[in-house]
Amino acid sequence: MTLWIVCCRVTEKADTLFTLYAKDREDAERQAKEILQEYGYEQLTLKEHLHGFRIVMTYLPGTIGEDV
Repeated sequence: MTLWIVCCRVTEKADTLFTLYAKDREDAERQAKEILQEYGYEQLTLKEHLHGFRIVMTYLPGTIGEDV
């Protein structure tokens, strides 16, 4: 599974990121939709990060588990 990041609009002046691991774009879109329904935010972007992502000195690996 690969790392995906959903950027959402929270307010006019603030956005937030949600991270998720998905097996493909369809799975990522499904999970993003669930996040949007739960929080009521507007989705700005959904991007795959195969090489990982660093947030304030924390590294999220780009892939987990076995590739199918």
